[in-house]
Amino acid sequence: GEGGAPPALPPSASKSLRQEDLKPDNEASTSPDIIISPLAAVVPPPVFAPTALSNRRMKFDEMRASACLDTPNWEDKDGDGCDLYEEEWDLCPSADSYAGVFGPATTNCCFCGGGSSTCEDFRSKCREYINVLDLGFNEIGLVAPLCKEAESCSCPNAVDHYINPVMLGVGLGFNETEGLYNECKCNFWLPLCEDKGGEACDYAAEYCCGDYLYYGRGFRYLNSPQCYCDFYKYTQNEFGHTLKPKALHINEEFTNPCDQADWRSSIEEEKESLELIYNATNGQDWTNNDGWMTKAVGHCQWYGITCD
Repeated sequence: GEGGAPPALPPSASKSLRQEDLKPDNEASTSPDIIISPLAAVVPPPVFAPTALSNRRMKFDEMRASACLDTPNWEDKDGDGCDLYEEEWDLCPSADSYAGVFGPATTNCCFCGGGSSTCEDFRSKCREYINVLDLGFNEIGLVAPLCKEAESCSCPNAVDHYINPVMLGVGLGFNETEGLYNECKCNFWLPLCEDKGGEACDYAAEYCCGDYLYYGRGFRYLNSPQCYCDFYKYTQNEFGHTLKPKALHINEEFTNPCDQADWRSSIEEEKESLELIYNATNGQDWTNNDGWMTKAVGHCQWYGITCD
């Protein structure tokens, strides 16, 4: 209801899901220090003198050189985007009269003196625009590019993950992520997930819970199926949203991770998962792979595996 606190993830999905034991020893914590004021910043309106207007093209080229980004998919109240304001130079002075849901061109279009060019711009717009509409990430996806920019500049030392193709035999293979868990990115997306759900939770789940693979029949969660399960249940219960991958098979719905979290009851699926991991990580080259892939030895006796 109005004025109520946003729903909180369950303890296992808001604390342990950060997977501290997965963080590489050499990765420093670079959690973003994002402080968003509830009060709108007071910014003087741009001045559009004739001389300034005639020089706008040159200034716009300078903005592009400084990596100014128009608000993605922004439209004014007539459905026109930033491209029209760039073509019709004289529209910027009257932009306030045509402000759309997310404000006027003077806030959102680089050509009119708006847009985003600094990390603080991306951070504030990401949070501000999520809060303007409940649609947020869930339907129109307007602010996702802004928030990805905010994520990148908030976690400048974060190492990108990899997508690895793995072949198990002729015509049999799958793709897996490597290095997907990231503490800083987890801490960036988690509050957005708790606030509005949707795509923010998709990103939060991946960066907080870590690697997974896709091998034709669905997804396998390599680091923490229980973490993914917590996110899966939370987003469905609180927002009616089903988690979708952002690294592999983008926007296809995730296989229910809670089924995998209950693997203790399925010996064959346990063994199948371990075999996939062994092949995916070149198990034959492990320092100690005693018992692994030996048919005469149960997988609970493979080196490093404990069954309960």
